[in-house]
This record gives sequence, structure tokens and C-alpha cells, in this order.
Amino acid sequence: MFDRLVRLIRIYGNGGLIHAKFQIQGDSLIRVTIPNKNLMQYNPGSYVFLYVMTPLGFWQSHPFSPFISRQSGEEGSLTLLSKRQGGITKNLFNQLTASNGQAQHKVLVEGFYGHTPPLRVFHTIVILSSGSGITAVYSVADSLRNLASRGTHVVFRWIVQNESALDWANAELESLVGVVDLNIYITQGINERESATEKNATSSLPVLPITYSHDRPNVTAWVDGLVDEAKGSVAFMS
Repeated sequence: MFDRLVRLIRIYGNGGLIHAKFQIQGDSLIRVTIPNKNLMQYNPGSYVFLYVMTPLGFWQSHPFSPFISRQSGEEGSLTLLSKRQGGITKNLFNQLTASNGQAQHKVLVEGFYGHTPPLRVFHTIVILSSGSGITAVYSVADSLRNLASRGTHVVFRWIVQNESALDWANAELESLVGVVDLNIYITQGINERESATEKNATSSLPVLPITYSHDRPNVTAWVDGLVDEAKGSVAFMS
């Protein structure tokens, strides 16, 4: 009973019923944008439970790791990314497909839970992610930008299969260029006759630091190299 009361308080504290924008991103992702004006204090690295007020899903809640949008026209909004699977996410994706890829739905936001990882005491901070897992770590990388400008070495590596994945958070990633040690590894979408070097030279996305590879990067070698090069203490987050 007490647990349910706490949940209701958190939902009410976030403004109760909120209108959110749902959009298809890439081949299988749903991007949810929620106005941030009535939400409780957000901490990078925290998570929320989202209730979508549709006939087929209002009784279900799903956990999400949100981040603050830097997309034009959505600056400051809370953003969630959900991969299409079964149940409510499949139904939502099908509805969006039938609505030209976007729609408005009423939602309830329960949270925030969790805390920001205590990374600021380290000399080198390494953040590794792949695919849609970027949602769990981008907000932390973004929160470290001031620390990076004062000399802390912040390393952010993201592994994805193809360029279309960059549509998920293009503006957010661009905001980190020149601030943290960022590199994006794309492991598919290279013609068999085209070398990774040639693909890097002809990339249509010159703003972002992208490395094309026929294979997944050797993460173990990454870690060993970063530890060897680091000056002082090192923290890893993935």
C-alpha cells in the first residue's frame, strides 16, 4: 500500500497526465518526447516508468533511461527511446506507422529513480555503449562536459550497426563533438569491395567522428589501451 502511495506521489509530482509526442526513429525505434516544464528534478543516469494511456496499454508501465533533448525545437524536453518488441511497443509502432510515423498520446511519468554515478573523482572516465543502450549513458556523458573542459579525460564510444542509427540522437551526439573524446563505430553498411578507410573518407556525416569497420571493435583491446594510456585513476561505465 505504501509503495503504491509513493508511486502516485511521484506521478502527481511530474504533472499527472502529460501530452507526449511519439515518433518512429530508424527501422525499429520509438522516440518519446515529453515537455520538461512540470517534471520533478532530473538527475543524469536516473530512470522512470512510463504509462501510455492507450486502450491496450494503460495498465502497463515500462522502465526507461531518459535524456534531455538537444534536437531543434525540442531543447530541454525529456526524451525516451524504446525498441519495438512485443506487446505495447509493437502496438504503438504499428499505430505510428499508420499515422505517418508520429502521434500524440497522453502519458504518466513515474520517477525519477536512481542516481548519477559518482564518476567525478576519476582522472579518466570511459563510457562504452552499443545500439539503443546509448540512452542509459548519454545523459551521464552530457553531464560531464564541464568536467571535460577542465581537463578530465572523458571517453565516449558507441557501437552501432549502420548510419540510420544516428537519427536517434544526432543533435545530442553533435553537442559532444570537441567536448569529450567521442567516436562512433559503424559495423555494417560497407560494400564488400569498399574498405573501411574508403568509407571513412566518403562519409556523408562529416560532423561526427565515425569509424567504419567490417567487424565489431575489440573492446578488450580498447580497455587495455585506455588503462595503459591513462594518467591517474580510471572509471568505466557501460
